[in-house]
Amino acid sequence: MKRALLWFLLGLVAVGLIGPVWAQGAPDVTLDVLNAVTPGTNVAVVVQGDFVLVEFTVSPLVDSSPDDLIQLRRLDDGSLVTQQVRGDSLTGTVSLSTAPSNALGDLQAVYVLPTTGAVLATAPETVRVVPSGEGGPTTVTVPSALAPTIQAGIDAVADGGTIQVKPGVYQETLSIVGKQVNLIGGGCRGPKCTQIVGPVPQTIVPFSQAGGLVNYGPGGGGLLKDLALLGGDAGIRGFSSAGAVPAAVQVDDVVVHGAGRGIAGDFSDITVKDTEISGTVSHGIVLLYCEEMQLLNGLVSDTGGVALLILNLVNPSGVINIVDTHIFFFSEGGIVVVGGAKPVFITDCGVGLGGEWGILLIYASLAYVQGTNVTSIVRADDRGHGLAVGYSDFVFVGDCSVTQCEYAGTIFHSSGGLILGMDSGIDNRIGFSVLGEPKPDYSDPDNVFSGWEGDIITDGPLGVPEPPPLPAEP
Repeated sequence: MKRALLWFLLGLVAVGLIGPVWAQGAPDVTLDVLNAVTPGTNVAVVVQGDFVLVEFTVSPLVDSSPDDLIQLRRLDDGSLVTQQVRGDSLTGTVSLSTAPSNALGDLQAVYVLPTTGAVLATAPETVRVVPSGEGGPTTVTVPSALAPTIQAGIDAVADGGTIQVKPGVYQETLSIVGKQVNLIGGGCRGPKCTQIVGPVPQTIVPFSQAGGLVNYGPGGGGLLKDLALLGGDAGIRGFSSAGAVPAAVQVDDVVVHGAGRGIAGDFSDITVKDTEISGTVSHGIVLLYCEEMQLLNGLVSDTGGVALLILNLVNPSGVINIVDTHIFFFSEGGIVVVGGAKPVFITDCGVGLGGEWGILLIYASLAYVQGTNVTSIVRADDRGHGLAVGYSDFVFVGDCSVTQCEYAGTIFHSSGGLILGMDSGIDNRIGFSVLGEPKPDYSDPDNVFSGWEGDIITDGPLGVPEPPPLPAEP
């Protein structure tokens, strides 16, 4: 009875009254690559010379034969790399070698009829073949046959290797985890600019949900150089997991513009040099954990939050060092460092044209500010603080100026220390306000404190605000 029904249906197919029986149900032929796929992608990375395992299933209703072929073909031009006959079984696994010289790059597995060359199925996974050796090549060029995308280059390059990214616009989100990678573009400006571009943020995504255009996970690190990062929830994002943080990251000659946040997250050691961060919806740089942080010869401007915000929720060892950096046009603060119980050095910087705080340092073991100018700090309630240092073990301020601050030019609270060559005046409300014990030594005759409401207030009625609460979503 069943056989008669089958012949009846096949007869209807023959005269064109209904489509093929197998078209009504499961696919005719399926292929799947069994090699491990990189998380979050459909790419299986294989070292040249290793085998690609391809699982196949063929419907009994397909007009096929044991001589049917399962092939690896190049994704760019469709040329054949290697092949193997299916064999007698309708289901099974074949092993395809990646030894041929043309195997390097992205490949796809296909099921082919030998008589007509028709392709009946293509595996959904891409096979990326990288050179043999210690984890792949030490230098990769993007785009190329081996690495058509930047992420493909990151996946293929050896630990400690270099990826050279040609000028152009790349709409990618990158992930660097578990190895050191030097990612170098053609430049951050001009006709040879290399741009990594994401969507323009319309709102501030909650910090815990914000990803970056370049994301560093535990053990991931290296050099990021000569690139422009435009848009995205964050330009650069550091993620920790189970106490493991990214390795050392160096950002050199990079432009970050128009992101939700410029650089954000957790880093063990991050150096930002010759880099411009601007036009962020929220903070320019916001770090919740950092051991060593260097900001050298940079520019942070036009930020919707704090230009540089460091909120160490634990007390790791290390130093925060900010040198020759200009910070202007911010809504909620220029440099704000809370927590950490570590030394903070600010040298030869300019901070101004913003609201709330110029420089606020709370709970630093050593607060050192040298050769730095703070100007034009205002707030909606007429309380803009130029330089505020509180609850620190020792404070040193030398050859600095604080001007045009609506509340107080300089405020210290419960800190010992030394103030030399300080000029806090010119349209400040208060020249110098000092509270608590031990007080810093501000007797240097080269100090100048002046304000239109008072030159120096010691333990006066104005007081110093308590440290700001740590935001749940910075």
